[in-house]
Amino acid sequence: MAIIGTAGLLVRAKLAGAVDKVRPLLLALRDDGNFLNDRLFEAVLAQSGE
Repeated sequence: MAIIGTAGLLVRAKLAGAVDKVRPLLLALRDDGNFLNDRLFEAVLAQSGE
């Protein structure tokens, strides 16, 4: 089993059509105090097509 983390799970959810946008979810994670550096943030958006 691969470990993908929350950001990876959001990418999978977007690609599967379970969520429309990843950006607002990533921003909500940051607002709640979760650490996502800018490089990871942009990579997740790119992988999800945003």
